[in-house]
This record gives sequence, structure tokens and C-alpha cells, in this order.
Amino acid sequence: MESEFHHLLNRQINKHLTEECKSNPYFKNFIQAVNQSYKSFERDKELMDHAFKQSEEEYQEIYINLKNESILKQKSISNLYESIKILDPTVENQDSDDLTELSSYVSEQLKKRIFLEKQLNQQLQFQNLLMDISSEYINIPFEKVSQSVHKSLQEMSEFVKADRAYIFRYDFADNTCSNLYEYCNEGISPQIDNLQKLPLDIIGEWVEVNKKGNIIYYPAVQELPESNLKDLLQEQDIKSLLVIPAMLQKECLGFVGFDFVRDYHKVSDTEKNLLTIFTQVLVNVRERLVLERDLSRTVEILKKLLANLQSGILMEDEKRQIIFTNDLFCRMFNIPIPADAMMGRDCTNSAEESKVLFKNEDHFVRRINEILKKKKIVTNEMLETQSGMFLERDYIPIFINDHYKGHLWKYNDITERIVTQNLLRQSEERNRMIMDSAMSAIIITNHKDQITFWNKSAASTFGWTKEEVEGKNIIDTIIPKSDKILSRSMLNKQLERNIIKKNGEELTVEISVIAVEQDDNKYYCYFIKDISERKKAEDRIKRQEEKYRNIIANMNLGLLEVDTTETIRYANQSFCDVSGYELDELIGTNPAHLFIQGESNANFVREQIKLRKKGVSSVYQIPVKNKRGEMRWWAISGAPNYDDNCNLLGSIGIHLDITDQKKLEEDLKLEKAKALEASKAKEVFLANMSHEIRTPLNAIIGFLRELKRISLTTTQKQFVENSYNASQHLLSIINNILDISKIESGEMSLETKNFSLMESVENVITILQPKATQKNLNLHATFSKNLSPTLKGDSLKTEQILYNIIGNSLKFTHTGEIKVVCKVLRDFTNSQTISISIIDTGIGMNEDYVSKIFKKFNQEDGSISRKYGGTGLGMTITKELITLMNGEIEVKSKKDKGTSVTIIFNIEKGDEKLHRKSTEKKQEISISGLRVLLVEDNELNQIVAENSLKHFN
Repeated sequence: MESEFHHLLNRQINKHLTEECKSNPYFKNFIQAVNQSYKSFERDKELMDHAFKQSEEEYQEIYINLKNESILKQKSISNLYESIKILDPTVENQDSDDLTELSSYVSEQLKKRIFLEKQLNQQLQFQNLLMDISSEYINIPFEKVSQSVHKSLQEMSEFVKADRAYIFRYDFADNTCSNLYEYCNEGISPQIDNLQKLPLDIIGEWVEVNKKGNIIYYPAVQELPESNLKDLLQEQDIKSLLVIPAMLQKECLGFVGFDFVRDYHKVSDTEKNLLTIFTQVLVNVRERLVLERDLSRTVEILKKLLANLQSGILMEDEKRQIIFTNDLFCRMFNIPIPADAMMGRDCTNSAEESKVLFKNEDHFVRRINEILKKKKIVTNEMLETQSGMFLERDYIPIFINDHYKGHLWKYNDITERIVTQNLLRQSEERNRMIMDSAMSAIIITNHKDQITFWNKSAASTFGWTKEEVEGKNIIDTIIPKSDKILSRSMLNKQLERNIIKKNGEELTVEISVIAVEQDDNKYYCYFIKDISERKKAEDRIKRQEEKYRNIIANMNLGLLEVDTTETIRYANQSFCDVSGYELDELIGTNPAHLFIQGESNANFVREQIKLRKKGVSSVYQIPVKNKRGEMRWWAISGAPNYDDNCNLLGSIGIHLDITDQKKLEEDLKLEKAKALEASKAKEVFLANMSHEIRTPLNAIIGFLRELKRISLTTTQKQFVENSYNASQHLLSIINNILDISKIESGEMSLETKNFSLMESVENVITILQPKATQKNLNLHATFSKNLSPTLKGDSLKTEQILYNIIGNSLKFTHTGEIKVVCKVLRDFTNSQTISISIIDTGIGMNEDYVSKIFKKFNQEDGSISRKYGGTGLGMTITKELITLMNGEIEVKSKKDKGTSVTIIFNIEKGDEKLHRKSTEKKQEISISGLRVLLVEDNELNQIVAENSLKHFN
């Protein structure tokens, strides 16, 4: 504030106003106006005091002179006139000796002085009242605004002797104004309810004056010209009226009004000025409250945003006291109290208190101290906790006007991302193994066409080993010179090309190339399949197609036209050649009598004739007898024949002798039977080969299992564990292939034994529970109370089905739960109809893919296989097993919502006593100390079995 303010005003300012209010430009204007009033009052008071003092001195002098009236009367009168001139220079000396006239004049001057003093005192009181009101609005809470406004209206109304005071707000968008606040003196009727949504058209002239920032004053409302405004004011019994516009930066928000109802009232300019200041105070208060409300709302939104952020947030001030934190931060750091209770706490020793949570305790404390000392932004710092979690930390210092005010810590749980990266790395290794084991040749080159990967199939196809070709240019190695320019044109296409082998031979292959970018490097992956045999077969088929195409092209079609009585009216030469009859032999005859043999064929022809009469065309095949008595097969395309007026004239038939084709069809049926036999032989061969592969693989798994039981280094343990997992995955693939081969070759059969369905479900859940726990998934099952404790069926196949479906749910579900619901749909005396539903909250599937889910080697897209693995046989085997059980399977899924798989089957009830005895026997089995006879024809498996038996003593 300025130092030249009046000392009384300065004292009030220092006592009641905050620094923020002092610096407010609107409030500065208000204080300047009040200060001017103070100074005016001081100047006027000094003048009046001086005048009063002079008058008093003169009056004393007159009083003394009157005592000596006889001597000094004339002189006193003269002196009195001179004194009066001091007060009023316009007064002239009179010859009168009448002191009464002079006394009256002096009294009048004194009355004027008293009135002026009264006016100044009233102005001072108004200023003090205005100061009190302004002080009251400083830092006023929002909820007390209405109460304070009503109080201020009452005080101002009483001071200017108004009967009613009010505040109106303009709504220019709605073209109305409304009474927001109103004070009425005792006995004055309120008008606030009647003055809501008042159309501005009624007070249009009034509004325009307000918009310009001008005051409206009607000393006598009754003297206004006749108008809607005058009617409105007289309805409220208003005699005098004062309206002051509420202006904010040249915008009129509304007005403050004072009604004089009981008497007419003349409002002085001083009152107008002071009431204008009061109005501006209300505008400033309203603007401050709007800003405070918006700021408060912004702060609350920011707090809510930070509280719901999927990161642990901690904000500290420059003294390391907590400004804000959220519940996620408290959970991350095992803080047992809610986030709100943390506000204001000192974090000076928080690093020492929290270091036990982290693997590297000293580094955690040292790093925090370094960061706080440097006060520079830090992002993406990774921390590992004792519990195996990985946190990503960000630090952001907060500077306001280059002054440090605190900082913000942000912690993200990136455990899942780290685990995913590790799994991705393992997946890449598996993919490399799969690519190396693929049946097709796979070659990978860099952007210079240098070979970086060469799988075993490529080695066997082309004759070069991996070591011989690594680093060599693929164009110089296997692609002929004539195709060098085509190496890039193969991108994202499947082409047939001739490739050079090591021995110089050319090989016909199917080749496709895809471009892959990794770590800003471009690679090209070549998929090459030897199609030499297929090309030979295609050439044979092509020659056959050309042969039959020539037959069809040279085959003549016979045309026959009959009338509505089935009498031949026309036949072309080709028909004559086909039938063996001359044209004159055919005209006028019935074709059915000439060619059709047998009652059944005759009935069939009559049905076709009926169709023609109904306007229906058809194509059919029928045996006929030609003129030579030979039985031939004709393909006939018959259609009704109409004239220009759409009248049925008969029918037209096109005839093709397909006797040779019929013979060919019979030959094809024989070939198909042979192909089916070959397919079955293939399935049997595949099943046998899978068995032969599984025998050495079991030995590998056994040796790896035995290696896990002995003392190894950490690296050796990791290698053995990875090898064991990979061999188990390969065994799973082979088992799937073996199962699908058995199913397709008809060798798969079901056992019928007593078992507990509840135990089977729980067994599968027990096996898969660790993986569910690892992914933070809730895997659980519920069972109907009336589920039979013992059923008759194949428990192993049932568990295989459940393992496949629940395993898929685990694979494709990242958050939420997997629920297994077992219900009894129908309960019969000897059997039950059961449904088992596996419901997950995973990534779901598109509707198009759901219809194809049971096809072999089928997945929704290539990225699914790359990301999640699998052969695409699981659901195929599951469907076939359920079909063997005479059951049904239904899949419902929504993308990004989840999947529900329901199995329904009827199963015979079992003997609970026999099942219980079998379970008890299983629990009592122990081979410790026994001698075991081992029968195994494979030497490696013998060694594995011997070591396993030694493990059990």
C-alpha cells in the first residue's frame, strides 16, 4: 500500500487487510477512493474549524463591545460588518443600528456550519461503515457469503434510510434478470419472489444505461412517463429509486438497488459515490469467490487424479513434509495407515525406514540422498524388492519462480513387464528351436543379404551345413543369377522358383520372404518348401484337365424342342447323332416312348414335365436307350418354352451324352477309396512315429529329472531346468500329435472305471494353481451339492479335457479370475447329466474365430502363436474326446471380455464303496525296500528307471 494514505485509513488497513488483498488491483482502486474521502473530510474539517474559530473570536468581540454599547456602538457595528465580510465578502456596510438583523445573519451562518459538520460526520460514518463491510468480506468463507450480503444490504439500507435494498443479476443469454438478494425494512413487503426471470424488454432503457456503467436515480417515480417500467415500480409502492450498476471490466453483471417506499428521498452525490464503492466491493467479492471456487475445484480434481493414478505418488515440500500421497504408494511400501493420515508427516528418515523392502538397501538410501541433493529430474530408475517385485521410480523437483518448493516421487510396479520380457526371451529361444526343427527350410539374412540363420531342413534340402553358409550372400549361394533382381520382389508373396543345391542341381520350391525389423536392424526371413513332387503331381493333373477340357470342347450338345403334348417339334443334328435317329424319325414322336426304359424312370420324367408346366427349369441325369439299343447316360437341362406373349409352347431340352463321364465318376470313387486308405495309413504311420520319438524323449526327460536331483552350479541348474521345460513342451506337442493320430485312425478308446469327478477337477486345479498364483489370478471351482461322489468313466481323459481348457484360460487371462462351475442338469437313478463350465476374464475371441476353434492347427492369428505358443491341436483333441464321451461342447466369447466353455455329457453313476477302497489302496502303496523286476527293452530307459527306483530306496 502507498505511504501517503491517511493515518486513520493506514491503521485500519494494517489491522484488517492481508498482503494478497493489498496487492489486488481492484481493491487498490477501492482504497484510493476511500483515501480521497478521508482527505476531503480532513480538508473540510480544517476549513470549518478555522471558520468556527474566527466566528467565535468575533462573537466575543461583539459581546465586549455591547457592554460598552453607549460608547462604542457605531464602532462595534462597523467592526461587526468587517467580521461578517470575512465569512461572506459580498456583505456591504449598512447604516442601521439594529443588532437583531446582524445577529440573525450570524445565526444563519452558524446553522450552515452545523449542517456542514453534520454532513461531514455522516460521510465519515458512511466511510467507517464501508470499511467495516469491506473488512468483513476479506477471506470470508463461501458458505457465509449469503449471510454477509444480507447483513451488508441491511446496514447500507439503514444508513441511507432506504426501505428496501436488493441485488439483481443480468442473464443476457436468457434475456432476463433475477433478484438474488433482498432486504426489506419492517413493514415493507418483499418482492424477491415476484422478480425472478424478469424480461429485460420491460426495463430495456434501464439496461442500456447500466451497460454504460451509469447510475439510475428517480427522485419521484410518479413523475416518470407512462411505461411498463413505471407500472412495475408503482406496483411495488416505490416513491424514489436508486440503481447502481455492478461492473466488472466494462461488463455489466447486474445492479444494486435502493427503494424508498414510505417517503420521497433525495440522494446526495456523496451517497451515490459511496454506494458505488459498496457495489464495487460486492463485485470484487463475487469475482474473488468465483476464482477461489474454480481453484478449489481444480485442486480437488488434481488430487483425485493423483489418488486414482496407477502409480504410487508421494509429494513432499521443501522441508520433506508430506503434501500428498495415495493408497497405492502406501501399499507398495507396506505402510499400514491410509493415505489421508500421512499428510504432514516428516519424511526425513523415510529412506532408512523403507530400505528393508529392497534388495540393495544401502544403494536405495544413498541414491535417494543423491537425487535430493542434485534436485534434477530422474526417470525410469528400476528397483528390485526383497519380495521379487520390480519398481520403476521417477523424481520431479518442483520449482516456483526459481525457488525450490518440494518434489514428487512416482513409483510404478513393472513386475509383470519384467516377467513378460523374461518370458519373451525364453519364447525367442523356443521359437529358434522350433524354427530349427521345422520341416520347411528357413533362412534369415540381414540387410546385406548375408545369411545369419540356416535351419536343419535348409541343410538337408540344399546340402550345405550351417557353418558353410553363415555370412555368405544368399543370392550367390542358392538363388540363380537370373533371379537376382527378384530377391526383393518376393517380399510378402508366395512364389515358385528354381533354387540351386550344393551339387548344382536345380530344385523347384515354394518360397516366401518377409521383412522383420529388430533393434533398428532389418532382416529377411525366407520360408522355402520343396514342392518338386507336388509339381509333378500338378503336371499330371493339368494334363488330365487339358484332356477332359478337349473332350468337353469337342462334345456336341443335342437340342430337342417339344410342344405341350410332349411331341417332338424340332431336333438338331447333334441330337440326331447322340440318339442315332434321323430327324424325320423323331418329328411327331414322344421322346419318353423312344428313349425311357423302366417305370421309375418314366415316373421321374413325368415329374420333370410337370415342372415345365409350372415354369420351372431343372437339370438332371437319366439313363436312356438309343436307336441301336445301347444304354446311355444323358445329362438334360430342361426349360419351359414361351412365345412372345408369354404363352407356354412346350419345353426345350439340351442333351449331353455323359456315359463316359459316368464311367469316370466310378473310377474316381475307387480312387477316393484308395486315397482314404492312404490317409489312414498316414495317420497310423504318424502315430507309430510319434511313439518312436517319444521313447528317446522320455529317456531325455528322465535323465534331466535325475540331473535336477544332484548338486549342480546355478548355471547348470538353469540349463537343466530350461532343457527340462523344453523337453516337456516337446513331449506335450508329440502327445497331442499322437492323440489326434489315434483319434483320426480310430484307435482312441475310453475306459469305464469308478472315479470322483470332484477329485479330477481339483487335481487339475492343483496342477495349474502355481501358474495362476504367478499371474495373480483367482482359480477356483464350485460343485453342485447333488453331484454323485462316484461316477463311471475315463478319469484320465476327463482330466485331459479340463487341463486343455483351463490351461488355455490361464494362457490367455492376465487379470481377474478363472472359475470352474460343475452342475448337475438332470439326475436319474443310474446316471447324471452334468455340465462343466470354465469361465475366464481373458482376452476373448472374435465371433468368426469361435466357429473355427476346433479346426486342427488353428489359432486366431499368427501373433497369438508367437506370443502364447501352442500347436493349435488342444481344442481339436478336446472336441474329439468329448464326442467319444457322447458329449457336447459350446464356446462363447467376446473380444477383450472373456470366454466361457461349457461341456455337457451324460455319465453313469459308480459304486462309491469300490472307489473308496481303490483310493485307500492307492494311499497305502509304498515301494521302499522292495525288490522290483524291471522289464524295459530300451537301454537308456533302463538306466533312467534304475536311477528313479534308487531314489525311492
